[in-house]
Amino acid sequence: MSGNRECSSGGSRGADVPGGRRAALRARTRDEILDAAAELVTERGVDELNLNELAVRAGFASAASLYRYFAGKREIVSRLAARDLERLGEYLQRVPADLPL
Repeated sequence: MSGNRECSSGGSRGADVPGGRRAALRARTRDEILDAAAELVTERGVDELNLNELAVRAGFASAASLYRYFAGKREIVSRLAARDLERLGEYLQRVPADLPL
């Protein structure tokens, strides 16, 4: 991710977006944060996930901005794991049941 996501007034970039679009923007931003977290976890492991590095990777000025989207590191890791399990489940649904091992 590149660029700073925060506007000069300190609010999120979607602060003036109507309800449905705001929710979609928030969901997309959460996904982008999780994508950046996945990259860092892959590179260094969960124990080394640093919120300051994550904020920079996700395009935020500071880790404090991440708290608009997640309660903290524990929630980020939990949501990342849940997302990955959901994706695995979706993949397994597409694999033919009679596929030889």
